[in-house]
Amino acid sequence: MSNTAIPETQFSIYKIDTSKVIETFFPNEDNPSTDDMLRALINSIEKILRGKGVNCAGFSRLKYKGYSGVVFKTIHEPIWKSTISQMIINNKSKKASSLPNDFLFNTNISYVLFHTYNECVYAMTGGYGSFYINKFVERNYGLYLLPKNPEKGQSGSKAYYRKQFDRQSYFNTSNQSH
Repeated sequence: MSNTAIPETQFSIYKIDTSKVIETFFPNEDNPSTDDMLRALINSIEKILRGKGVNCAGFSRLKYKGYSGVVFKTIHEPIWKSTISQMIINNKSKKASSLPNDFLFNTNISYVLFHTYNECVYAMTGGYGSFYINKFVERNYGLYLLPKNPEKGQSGSKAYYRKQFDRQSYFNTSNQSH
């Protein structure tokens, strides 16, 4: 095991159920455009982020080569914060007592990127991004990738989960022939 551990993060791909988007944002319209649906989804994410107040450290819209979406930074207070805070306050170490007030908060960078292909809308998410679109995704479609940093001498396989019908199946690409 190396001294510099890089945390693993999930990258997911979803297919957006446009009927759910229409039902939520366009109940009185017959056929909104894909661009209108993307705009509504992005506006919805931004509205949720604005509602988080100080728990949202910022967000920005992205638009690049057919992808559009939002990248954002959120701050979360861990459930164990009060316990460790008491230990820091009562600690005899000057270094521990000089930690900034926000030291024990978790900061996360997340994103949701949308892409259209053949009249279908797909979303790619990282971090907490999937929580902002989960009510709009097709339940029988999805790909969850868990990147893995192999140690020297290990295979470069990556494990991933794929949603298949109503169950999740585990696949290890090192065990599959291509």
